[in-house]
Amino acid sequence: MRRIDSHPTKGIISMNRNRLWTLFVIGVLTAVSLLPAAEYSWQKPHAKVLPTGDLEWAPEPFVFEKGDSARYIDYEGGNDANDGRTPQTAWKRHPWDAKAEGRAAECRGIHTYIFKRGVVYRGALVARESGQPGNPVRLTSDPSWGEGEAVISGSETVSGWKQGADRADIPESAKVWFADLDFAPRSLWMVEKNGTITRIPLARTPNWTVSNPEEVTSEWWAWENPQWWNEENRTTTLNGIKMHLGIDKKRLTREPAYYQDAIVWTEWAVVMGTPFPTRVEAFDAEKKALVFQGRWMKDSGEIHAGNRYFLEDKPQYLDAPGEFWFDRKGEGGRLYLRLPEDRDPAQVTLEAARHINLIQDLASANSPLRLDTLKEEERARLDLTGLRHTVISGLTFRFNSPWWDLDFPPWMHKEVDGACIRLLGSSDDVRISHCRFEHVTKAVRIETLTPTTHIGRIAVTDCEILFTDSGALNIGRAKSADGTVEEVSILRNRLFMIGARPFRHSDGHAIVVTFPLTMEVAGNILNRCFGSGVFIFGGKSNDDVSDAPLSRQLIHHNRVEQTLLAANDWGGIETWRGGPHYVFNNISANPNGYWNWKAITGKAFNARLSYAFYLDSSSKNYFFNNIAWGANNEKDSPLCNAAALYEATPTVHNNIFNNTFYRFAKGSNWNPAGGFHQFLGNIWDSMSDIMFVHGPLKEDAGRESKKEFPHETVAYGRNVFHGVGERFGVCEVSGRIHKDADSFQRALAERKALDSSLGQTTDRPPLRDPANRDMRPAAGGAAIDAGVRCFVPWALYAVVGEWNFYPRGNDPAVIPDEHWYMAPYYLDRYEYHRMPRHPLQAVNVSAADYIEGPLEDWIKGALRLNGKNQYAMVSHTAMAEPITYQAPARKRSGGTPEKRVAAGPELKNLDIHSSSFVLEVVFRTDPGVADGILMRKMNEQAGYALTIEGGTARLAVRSGGRESAARGKTLLNDGAWHHVLAELDRRTGALALYVNGRKDAEAVAPAAGSLSNPSDFFLGGSPHGGHLAGAFDFARVGLGSLADARTTIEELYAWQFNGPRLRDFCGNPVFGARRDAGAVESVE
Repeated sequence: MRRIDSHPTKGIISMNRNRLWTLFVIGVLTAVSLLPAAEYSWQKPHAKVLPTGDLEWAPEPFVFEKGDSARYIDYEGGNDANDGRTPQTAWKRHPWDAKAEGRAAECRGIHTYIFKRGVVYRGALVARESGQPGNPVRLTSDPSWGEGEAVISGSETVSGWKQGADRADIPESAKVWFADLDFAPRSLWMVEKNGTITRIPLARTPNWTVSNPEEVTSEWWAWENPQWWNEENRTTTLNGIKMHLGIDKKRLTREPAYYQDAIVWTEWAVVMGTPFPTRVEAFDAEKKALVFQGRWMKDSGEIHAGNRYFLEDKPQYLDAPGEFWFDRKGEGGRLYLRLPEDRDPAQVTLEAARHINLIQDLASANSPLRLDTLKEEERARLDLTGLRHTVISGLTFRFNSPWWDLDFPPWMHKEVDGACIRLLGSSDDVRISHCRFEHVTKAVRIETLTPTTHIGRIAVTDCEILFTDSGALNIGRAKSADGTVEEVSILRNRLFMIGARPFRHSDGHAIVVTFPLTMEVAGNILNRCFGSGVFIFGGKSNDDVSDAPLSRQLIHHNRVEQTLLAANDWGGIETWRGGPHYVFNNISANPNGYWNWKAITGKAFNARLSYAFYLDSSSKNYFFNNIAWGANNEKDSPLCNAAALYEATPTVHNNIFNNTFYRFAKGSNWNPAGGFHQFLGNIWDSMSDIMFVHGPLKEDAGRESKKEFPHETVAYGRNVFHGVGERFGVCEVSGRIHKDADSFQRALAERKALDSSLGQTTDRPPLRDPANRDMRPAAGGAAIDAGVRCFVPWALYAVVGEWNFYPRGNDPAVIPDEHWYMAPYYLDRYEYHRMPRHPLQAVNVSAADYIEGPLEDWIKGALRLNGKNQYAMVSHTAMAEPITYQAPARKRSGGTPEKRVAAGPELKNLDIHSSSFVLEVVFRTDPGVADGILMRKMNEQAGYALTIEGGTARLAVRSGGRESAARGKTLLNDGAWHHVLAELDRRTGALALYVNGRKDAEAVAPAAGSLSNPSDFFLGGSPHGGHLAGAFDFARVGLGSLADARTTIEELYAWQFNGPRLRDFCGNPVFGARRDAGAVESVE
């Protein structure tokens, strides 16, 4: 551990050194800039990047597009009897509207539907047609037709107001206005003549407002619940059902009728705590307690002293200006209202929500009201007609309605989880762009309805989403449905005030994407979210026995601030399950997570529980160039931000490098039981409590082990620490707290960590002005030239072996395998770290044989082989060991768990059977070397081999004793580093060799046949010869082609050798001798 207080300013010598290194790294691998020009979305920031380390919204401009056939819609001036072909002969209603008449209702085919600007369309559409590739159906607006916004509204205006309530249970009835409606609204808005929109709350008590933006529930009441830790004090039984007791003797003093059947919104414990609506089922007048069911029904969750609550939806609560209540009678009823300042409702426009979904597909419209009661054969018969080849752009959506029964969970009725645009069928090539969603329940929900639902390409771009109840965007596999999702893009959207009134079981997270094969979430700017900001699931869910060979999730250049305003124990940006997740160049700022029931205890650092970034049972994250900042780290403050980073369960293969973390109570929380982590080149500035809590966490209760953590696969190096609290960290299973960095570093060294150097502490601030959001390194400070270069491979299909050629910290003869592939036996998130790996056994190798390579600079990460008796191997016996696992009972089948054994082709390993494959290697030979093994698993009958023969690459495959081969043309024995990728694509029947990003050879592949054989896997040689004199820096094996991985050699090469890992947050290349620590490179 090194302490440093100053650093020489960067100069010409440092710059020249870096340029030479750049030539070494990129020039000899053939620079991407020398290849044919290509542009990939991940190369764009999708936001305006400020040089200080900040992001601003930068949407692309709206461009009106019209297909060959157009139809015009003018709700105010159109007529459905017209032909709809011109603005002058526009229709009133869209053909998908059930109220459409005449020629509008008769319309069929692929058209561009143009809504007039400055007009409010009132109604709901069910999409009954789709477009074709290159000829989409469009719903849009033309800036040259009308002025203002083209609005699709789910509301009706209310008129015919009369003064004076006719109910004795409404206080001050003379001040109340009423109107009769033929529908039952749950939401109401006041619109001023200047366009200002104010939501009118449903009658409630207390009459709270958000007076403290950092504590949005500060005016709610709080449960007293004395001695809540005794279950009998917080629960009761009503009608044979165990329920919660919410006790508040100070405030619950009215007659039982005042509370009976009210909706109570309450926080809950222990963690997460999102307020949820539930029905008051009884009132205990003696205890002054409400009786109600928990979030997941019955007594689920806990109600603790200090959990906050309020009541709503009773006529008695309509006791102040600025509230409404609706007395439902059948489908309609009477609306009672007091406007702010008791204004006359005739002076403003009142919009009452009527429609739940404004655009939906046939699958959504025709699905049954409840899915949970259906048998599997009934589900199989559901209409899965989705929307295909459709563009929705340039429209504004407003005022859709929540489901009437606010206490319903989503499984109780399909309309609980509604949205402006809801697609539940098999949809593909759907783009939603340049739309504005404001004062709605949710903007977009595109999810699978059944296990056979297939969602293809979905894009939501350049939209504004403002003031929502239950989140903003939900795209992917529904929790109860499974199905498949291919490609999701969420780009350049601005979100504000998201998730303020989530439905029961919802947490109001803003952007939620679940289990796509590939995804990009980038350039989104979020502010004030009541749940998490970006909430991403990759791979597959817990207890899912399906195969998940591909997951590539790109999360970059997003800015989220003030998240978790009404929830805790999540992250502003959060990934789940399996990656690779590429999380880079993001900002997560001031995550809230205030939990009152803990804050009132007065314990230091205890008022908030939330994290800037959360890797929630999430493995294979490449996490770099991110910035996390907190607003407060004072131990007794209710504003104290809890932690920069949290990882739940023993996650593995998470590489956290060159990030900037500023002003939190804690730095990083993680259970190292699985090892395989890297904390490198980060700036940890002003962590007032503790830097690293790397030991058993709250999720590990009951699963603790006395076995010491595998530090030999964990690296801590080149970090910069400033403003360290009284405790530095924990890194051992004993939970021993190290008071300072030196003690922590010695423990790492004693445990033979992969890198135990840790980094350096400094008394001088390493950042210029982080309190004012200038995250650049301070001139001459400790961060200058203190960062790292790490290798970040591009995700391939079904990777079964991946080696970076640095040895395990306690054994130079073992090279760790860092592959991640969620095979069917990946079931329990607590057990992911125990899944089989295939470390290379290095033969006749010592620590002296490891050298610096071109791909990383924080460790000697290349293995030099002498060409005589050195090589690496994985034994067939080890990889072929069967795996026994327990498959959970099938959903809704009423079955029992099933014991399964994975063996032979069901094992996903280096023994390739009938699949395609990719072999990839970064290596160099000694000059003039003619022959040698790169990778080989082959005997006389079957297998594969990638070798150097006569100085060029050769790929051979063998099945049933017959061999096919592709022989390269490029000489690779020049002593330079080269990248070679060899591919067998079974679909096209081709073998291919790519050298330094270009196709070098191809050949016809053999007919379908297994390559499986009992030989060991060898790299760099074998006991029988083929020893290669040279060095290896990276190698991997995947059981699929580049096409299976939904990529190309050009994209892979651009990412790996000219991608964002080689640049800073601002897109700058290294300026100086090496990369600076933290997210932002100093370029001065």
